[in-house]
Amino acid sequence: MKVCNWVLFVILLVIFGCTEPENKDTIDITIEMIEGSTIGSGGALTMTIFGYDANIADQAATPLYKESKEINKLPFIWEVIIDEKWNQKIEPNSGTKSKFGFYIALESKHFRIDYKNTNDGDGPKFVNNVRDLEQVLIIEEMSVQ
Repeated sequence: MKVCNWVLFVILLVIFGCTEPENKDTIDITIEMIEGSTIGSGGALTMTIFGYDANIADQAATPLYKESKEINKLPFIWEVIIDEKWNQKIEPNSGTKSKFGFYIALESKHFRIDYKNTNDGDGPKFVNNVRDLEQVLIIEEMSVQ
C-alpha cells in the first residue's frame, strides 16, 4: 500500500510540478508581413521592450526585456511573460508616484519594420500600461542587393 501511495505522489508531482500555470501574465505580439509580401528565407528578429519614467524629461529608456527569435513562418505570435518588477528596474525613477511608459523596438538585418501600420504614426506605439503593448507589428523582407 505504501508503494502505491508513493508512486501516486510521484506521478502527481511530475504532472503538476512540470507544467506552467495556465493564467500566467503575458502579452502576445503578433508579427505579420506587409500585404503582398512573402517571408522568403526568413531571418532573425530581436524584440526589446523599453520602460521609462514619464515624469522625468530627456532621459534614456531602460531595456526591460530583450530576446531574439528566428522568424520563418508568419503570422508569428511572440509571447512575452510580464515581469512584475519591470517598474522597479526603470532608471532613473522619480519615486513611488512615478508614471511609467513602455514601448517595443524591433531590430533585424533581414526585415524592415513598419510601425506605421499598427498605430497610425511614425515609430513605436507608446503606452502607460505594459499590458497595452499587445499589438500587431508589420515587417517586410529586405531585398538582397
